[in-house]
Amino acid sequence: MSVPGETIEIPRSRFAAILAAATLLGCAVASGVAMGMGGDSKGVMMAVGSLLIASIASLGPVVLRLGRENWGVGVLVFGAARSLLVLGVAWLMESNAPGVSKRALYLGAVAGAVVVLMIETLAAVTILSGIEARRAKEKSGNASGKPSTTAEHA
Repeated sequence: MSVPGETIEIPRSRFAAILAAATLLGCAVASGVAMGMGGDSKGVMMAVGSLLIASIASLGPVVLRLGRENWGVGVLVFGAARSLLVLGVAWLMESNAPGVSKRALYLGAVAGAVVVLMIETLAAVTILSGIEARRAKEKSGNASGKPSTTAEHA
């Protein structure tokens, strides 16, 4: 006999697609903010590049086989890692490029990272809320003696 909710999986491919779109939007924001802060093309590209490089950390919750109970914490940890990486990569780029506008570089990169973080958080909360709702529905269906009608148990 299976435990209710045990077969519900994290939709990792959907989360990856959301993060890819969030990263593209974050790059657009990073570019816009860096330009708005008076950054030249080199500074704008550095802001966008630092976000793109740091976004590799976003793959952690997608690639690692974290269970439902730990997946939200994994999203949090890898989101924080991405935020720190953005600053580190921006610092490395800035220290090797004299004359680049530091203000445009850092504010652009951080603004893009914040956009990605907000979308990532919203997506994770939505996914986990949906899973909990399905688990509760299965639990109530199984408690009443009715068979489960979800696709996982069909």
